[in-house]
Amino acid sequence: MAQTISASVGKGGKNKSDDVKTVQTLLNKFTRDGGFSKLKVDGVSGPKTEGAIGLFQSKVMKTRADKRVDRGKPTMTALNTDPKKLKEEEPKAPTDPTSGGAGAKPQVSGKTQGVDKKILNVLNEVSSHYGKKIEVTSGLRTPQKQGEVMWDYWTSNLKRGDLYIKIRNDKALKQRLNDAYDAGDKKTFVSIIKPDAASYSRHVRGLAVDIKKNTDPKMVAAIATVLRQVTEKLCIHFDNRDRSVPAAIPEKTKAKWK
Repeated sequence: MAQTISASVGKGGKNKSDDVKTVQTLLNKFTRDGGFSKLKVDGVSGPKTEGAIGLFQSKVMKTRADKRVDRGKPTMTALNTDPKKLKEEEPKAPTDPTSGGAGAKPQVSGKTQGVDKKILNVLNEVSSHYGKKIEVTSGLRTPQKQGEVMWDYWTSNLKRGDLYIKIRNDKALKQRLNDAYDAGDKKTFVSIIKPDAASYSRHVRGLAVDIKKNTDPKMVAAIATVLRQVTEKLCIHFDNRDRSVPAAIPEKTKAKWK
């Protein structure tokens, strides 16, 4: 008979003692295939247990490792499977340990390198839930790139710097930037921006992403339940301003995703 848990176990989980013991016991069947040491069944979800969950997901399930087991989701189902049988059925194994209704593998592409893991996790969760692609058109930016972006949009979206409190309140700084722009001196303009680039955009710290404007509205709304949304002319911008982004999306949040 398959074993069950009453709540989530592992990273960011509720980690009730009996549930943790159940998961630890099940994990111990997969020490060889997972490449981890046998766990002490003590009901405590510490680094060893979370690490074992992650290795089970990545090495046995061949899926993204979030180090968490949720009730009724693919990781729990796989843990209840006989190791030999699971190995035989590997190509059919669940692809996402925290998927929602669709249970599909996340399809997040584009400029994702260097983006904060928590922000990427939000995109992965939403993509998996709806079974659709999300393309990141802008992610982590270097200070140089931020200066170039501001140059490109200086007289349109950025309203000659009035979009930024720092520039708006510093008349001398604003004048220097406008003088450089009006003179067509991109090199000087960018050199002025670079030292404080991170104060102008969270992209410079990897804490923001832009996605395609034609992304499914339902997915956009789902992302906005966790991240701050700003709809721009050519893209939809998301960042973590004024909020704390969780390492794992709570089930009560996922319940809002229609």
